[in-house]
Amino acid sequence: MRRFIFGVVLLFCLSSANRAHASAIYDFSLPVNGAVSAFDIQLTAPDLLPADGLLVIPVTSPMVTSLTFGTPGFSPPQSVIGLQITPTSTLVGLSLRNAASAPLLFTVAFPGDFFVFNRTPLTTGTFSSVSGSVVSTLSLATANPVGTLTVTSVPEPSTVLLLGSGLLCIARRRLRNRRSES
Repeated sequence: MRRFIFGVVLLFCLSSANRAHASAIYDFSLPVNGAVSAFDIQLTAPDLLPADGLLVIPVTSPMVTSLTFGTPGFSPPQSVIGLQITPTSTLVGLSLRNAASAPLLFTVAFPGDFFVFNRTPLTTGTFSSVSGSVVSTLSLATANPVGTLTVTSVPEPSTVLLLGSGLLCIARRRLRNRRSES
């Protein structure tokens, strides 16, 4: 009976623990386009972003965990990315500028020119844009490149630690009980 009560208490503690949220990684990329190099930016949020208003994120923000854009003259302090999650899609806009504030890649109008990805707020995976257009002071091969958005959710280490410690406690208790029965 004592083992049963211990097991029930342990299961209750494990199931009612406040689990940590997962980190969400949003990776947006565009291919080489004329004189403009390929672009890739990775944003990390504490959790999957909910449907909400437009977020304007400086590319120098701590939320930006990776940025690749080799176009000469690119000035990160003057550049931002726009991100909006709606109930049915994710929109991404760019304002990548050089030191003279001239646009190297720029989505002019919100939301009409933003890159649109058909996904709900809690959906993860890789998505291709269904629309989106850019302008630049440099020559472009196309004003409508196809963007790629990859959204992943990574569990926090504390969640895995909580589960692992609970399993270790159960195993230790069973081992003790077997030794005491011998």
